[in-house]
Amino acid sequence: MHPVDRLLQRLRDQGLDDLAGDLEYKNALIQEDPEELPISPESASLFADFIAREPLTGSPNLTVDSRGHVGLEWTIPGQSLTETGPGDGVLGLWFLPDGLVRICGTSGPAWSGVDRIRVNCAVPPAQVMSQVEPFLSRLEGVS
Repeated sequence: MHPVDRLLQRLRDQGLDDLAGDLEYKNALIQEDPEELPISPESASLFADFIAREPLTGSPNLTVDSRGHVGLEWTIPGQSLTETGPGDGVLGLWFLPDGLVRICGTSGPAWSGVDRIRVNCAVPPAQVMSQVEPFLSRLEGVS
C-alpha cells in the first residue's frame, strides 16, 4: 500500500475524516500539477506512525509544503488582549523524510511586556510531545 493511502486509512480509522478529506484534496491538486513535488512517501509514513501513537489535540489543519512534507498547524488562543483582540499564536509540525519532526511555534505576537513561549527545533517523533505540550495545553476546552 502506498504511504499516502496508508496515511488516509489511518486518519479514517481514527475518525479524522476532515483531515483525510484535506489530504485527498491536496494530493489530487498536487498530482494535477506536473511542476509540484508529490507528497513524500517518507513524510506520509512518519506522519501515519506518529498519529497512531499520539492522539491529536484540538483541530489542527493539515498542510503539505512545497517539498511534499506533510504537516499539522494549530492556532493557539492568545492569553493576552491586543488592540485588535486576542493575540493568537501558531504551532506547526512538519514530518520530514529524514525521520525528524520540525516544530515551529509561538504562543502569541511579540508585544512589549507580554510573556510568550516559542519553539523551533527538529526532533525525533518520540520527543515531539514534550516540546509541544506547553502549546497544546492551551487548547484544552477550546473547540
